[in-house]
Amino acid sequence: MSTIETHHDGYLGSESIAGSYAAERTPLLNPNSRSGSNRPKSRSSSAHEYPIEELQDSQEEMLTLPLLLEQFWILLKSSIPVFGTHLLEYALLITSVLTVGHLGTLELAACTLGTMTANVTAFSVVIGMGGALDTVLPGVWGASSNDNSNFDSHKPEPGRKIADSRLLGLWCQRMAVLYLLLLVPMLCIWLNAEDILILLRQDREVARLASRYLARLALGLPAFALITITKRYFQAQGLFSLPTKISTVVAGINVLMTVTLVHYPHPLPRSLEPYLHLGFDGAPLSTSISYNLVALSSVICGWKIEVARRKRREEHEARIEQTMSSSNSISYLDTSTSQCNGISSSITAVSSRSTSRDPSPASRLDPDQQSFIETSEELRSAWYPLSMRALHPTGLATLLHLGLGGVGQIASEWWAWELVGLAASLLGPKALAAQSVLLVSTTTTYQAPFSLGVAASVRIGQLLGLAQPRPAKLAAHAAFLLGLAISLVFSAIFWVWRNQWAYLFNDDEDVAVMVGSVLPLVALFQVFDGTVGIVGGILRARGKQATGALLNLSAYYVVGIPLGIYLAFKDIGFPDSTPDQSVVHSLGNRLTTMLSPSSPSSALPSLHFQPILSGSIVASQSMATMVDDPIYPSLPEATAGLRGLWIGLTVALVYCSLVGTILCFMTNWEREVEKVRARVRAEERRGHPDGNQSEDDSDGATFVES
Repeated sequence: MSTIETHHDGYLGSESIAGSYAAERTPLLNPNSRSGSNRPKSRSSSAHEYPIEELQDSQEEMLTLPLLLEQFWILLKSSIPVFGTHLLEYALLITSVLTVGHLGTLELAACTLGTMTANVTAFSVVIGMGGALDTVLPGVWGASSNDNSNFDSHKPEPGRKIADSRLLGLWCQRMAVLYLLLLVPMLCIWLNAEDILILLRQDREVARLASRYLARLALGLPAFALITITKRYFQAQGLFSLPTKISTVVAGINVLMTVTLVHYPHPLPRSLEPYLHLGFDGAPLSTSISYNLVALSSVICGWKIEVARRKRREEHEARIEQTMSSSNSISYLDTSTSQCNGISSSITAVSSRSTSRDPSPASRLDPDQQSFIETSEELRSAWYPLSMRALHPTGLATLLHLGLGGVGQIASEWWAWELVGLAASLLGPKALAAQSVLLVSTTTTYQAPFSLGVAASVRIGQLLGLAQPRPAKLAAHAAFLLGLAISLVFSAIFWVWRNQWAYLFNDDEDVAVMVGSVLPLVALFQVFDGTVGIVGGILRARGKQATGALLNLSAYYVVGIPLGIYLAFKDIGFPDSTPDQSVVHSLGNRLTTMLSPSSPSSALPSLHFQPILSGSIVASQSMATMVDDPIYPSLPEATAGLRGLWIGLTVALVYCSLVGTILCFMTNWEREVEKVRARVRAEERRGHPDGNQSEDDSDGATFVES
């Protein structure tokens, strides 16, 4: 592959492969070089002479369909573990809600209220800010690849990487700095949650228990932020399955720990019950411990990977140096023999220069060295030593700009759905139960395209860092096609079983009728909902989180929600008074409806990733009283009203999907490559003491504004 040299800072770099192992018959001016000749690439060249040039040229010359299928397969393999990771992460939190539900309605209300508060004030912000890493990390990792283009040239020059792969760790450190600053106000809110919730007119006992829930959950908030960083750290390197493996193990531990701390089953030793049977407090405490276990396991795995890579680099460096020494000896003997046979001194001089420049011929590589060449991507270091460089204001400003756009994108979409849930609560408990079934169903199916969007964001970012705009464009197209296929499957399922679907969640016939009347709309917008998930991933890869936020704001708050509310209440009007209950925008009322001891139904966990769990709580009234309350509309009117709300959501998703798709297809992918280069150039200059600081800031600002 390439000779490995140690730079002044200890980083193991690599030079161009195209010249490092040239055979003695290789001409001095490479005819296949794009910078040295305009002639077409020779088809008779040996594949092992220019391995990276062959690879990059093959991607440029490959037909569209094979390259599209290749990206299709890569995205499919990557999105499956991402889906598992999101599902298992959610399981850590939903386990506590489902377990506390058996303690009583008051405890469940406090748990859902506490979880909702955590999502609004902390989790959504952390997740949204983490979206900035989806923009910077894959591009850096791709730009540090050995089969990259020359940083400052318009034409690609294979074998020249343009970035230090350790910048991956540097950007993660900067995000950790931002999280540390954000955690201070978050924890202050959590530790004073009781007073805040009482000011918001919540029931005092519910507010007290919710405050206790948040106080225990606060022990896991820093770990949750670290998980958000490490997950993207691994995904940017293509290690999609590692977070899934960690979450799988911890999810099993979390279930056992939650059951033990909350209920303490009888088979366990009675002598330990006073210490381990914590009841309500055990649920948030087990969640916090689980978050810390995931974070600690991720750090340990990352450290072990770096140690293993360093060891393998040292081993292969020693082998290549040994081969170089052997090659020099062979070259010396060959030169002496040539001189004895009367070979001209000029040819000998040329041979000597060629040998000194290319001391290790590709034709003499042993299998171990060839294996090192093929696996060089896995040997790059991804961690940057702790330094003050992580506090550079321009780098922090870039992450903050991208992160705030991500927060706006997540919050706008989340609260739009919660407003629809609040409007559904005004239609009565049966409409609210039907809304619960529909929301759980749609958020479950949304996880597949959302995971695909994450995989597409990573893949496109890596290809942009590799200066390969055409494969990046085809990766985006492949993501759309794969998302369309998945959405069509879900759409068919909802359409075929629309009249039976509600019985998976609830035995009430009226609820089933309401769900069946809305599911055709759900089946219709599955395609558009899936496309929205893909669009979000592509926009994050391009650093356009703010565009996604504006798109969601206009789709939901300008078009969808006003239209839905108008269609829901145009015939029945708004109720004269709101129900006499403590209502908070979220999913908890739906969970309370299905998990309440007075309800014959049982809940299936929602898989919503962005608002991991939220709750709209019935704190003081039973469902029976609510059913007989005359302020609610009749069942036919409520059914039509619920259908009207979902018509508004469908229009919003269609608008968001079509506009987002147009924006993605209008992307100038060459321009996106230049943006990655500008970001990397600015970061590389910041790393050198003699760099021009004003140019650094200018480059960073150019990237942010574009």
